[in-house]
Amino acid sequence: MTEQVMIPDGLPSLSRGSHSPTEGAGCVMELISVLAGENWSDQPACTHPILGAAAIMTNDNLTDEDRPLLVPLIGRLIGTTDRSTPVTMALRTHLADQQQTTDVNDTPDSIVRDSWHSVFSTYIEQNRLACTCGECDAEKHAAAKPMVAWLARLIDVYDEASGRQVGARRVITHDEAVYVREVVTART
Repeated sequence: MTEQVMIPDGLPSLSRGSHSPTEGAGCVMELISVLAGENWSDQPACTHPILGAAAIMTNDNLTDEDRPLLVPLIGRLIGTTDRSTPVTMALRTHLADQQQTTDVNDTPDSIVRDSWHSVFSTYIEQNRLACTCGECDAEKHAAAKPMVAWLARLIDVYDEASGRQVGARRVITHDEAVYVREVVTART
C-alpha cells in the first residue's frame, strides 16, 4: 500500500493530463503555477523546463492512488529557474547518461521522454506500464516509488548544478493552500 501523503485542504486534486482551472483538479505543474502566483499553466516560469517535463511525465504515469507521492516534490520544483547553460547541460547529461540514444541537444520533452522510457523499460515491457486500458493499475503502482525517486534525483542534479542546497524544500503553507482554492473558485 502507498504511504498516505495528505494534500492540503484548498488545493485542487492531482490528476492526469491537462485541466482548466475550474475543474477542481490539475497536474502537478498546474498546481505549482498557482502556488507560485503565476497564471494556471503546465509550464510555469518558476520551474526549469526539463524538470517540468519530467514532473508531467511522472504525474501522468502514476495512478490516482499514487499521484500524492508527488506532493513532497512540489516545493522543490518551485524556484528552479536557473536556465543557465551549465545547469541545463547537467540535467540533459544526466538524462542522456541513462540511455544510449538520447542526444543532449534534443528538446526538453524529447530528452525526458527518452530517458524515462529507458529507465522504466523493464516496467513497460514486463508489467504493461504504458497500458491505458485501466486494468494495469497494479503494475503502475509497483513502479510508483521508483518513478518519484527518478524525478527527485533529477531535482537533486539541478540543485547540485545550480548551487542550490541539495534537497532544498519549500513547504506549502495553509495560507497558500487557501489562496489556491480562492483562485480556482474565482475562476469558476
